[in-house]
Amino acid sequence: MLWLALHSPQWQVYKNCVNLSGAAPGPGPNPSPSPSPNPNPNPSPSPSSGSPTMYPSPNPSPRPSPSPSANPTPSPSVNPNDPIQGWKQCGGAGYSGNTKCINGFQCTSLSLTYSQCMPNSSNKGQVLRFGQCGGVYYTGSTECTPGDHCVPSNPWFSQCLPK
Repeated sequence: MLWLALHSPQWQVYKNCVNLSGAAPGPGPNPSPSPSPNPNPNPSPSPSSGSPTMYPSPNPSPRPSPSPSANPTPSPSVNPNDPIQGWKQCGGAGYSGNTKCINGFQCTSLSLTYSQCMPNSSNKGQVLRFGQCGGVYYTGSTECTPGDHCVPSNPWFSQCLPK
């Protein structure tokens, strides 16, 4: 027996391992001619107060709320003249913030709409194993430590790997 349902843009197909009422191809079992007699002719009443109980309570007690601290902690203010942290945006079309990066980083244009604080290119030391050594817009060292060589993974990333 298969059922179709539309829960998403495509139809879903479900398989039934039992026939549902009215779904059988042939006639179903005949119902009994009359209801079966009650097995207990004198049922005992259930313990009850006779009136329904209200749940939840119509008058709940109020939930206690925490009292505010005497001196709220001030949120740190951002000075627009502070230098930009490394790897953050520092320029580009439509950018209106500071363009000066922290020491050790310089604002590097990556496209017309985005410039980023990247490490100074004056750091021309050797790149450690598995470090980045090249790629489009990469400005760091391209020399790997002895025993490694710079292997391109894609146009934007090359990495120092063992020879």
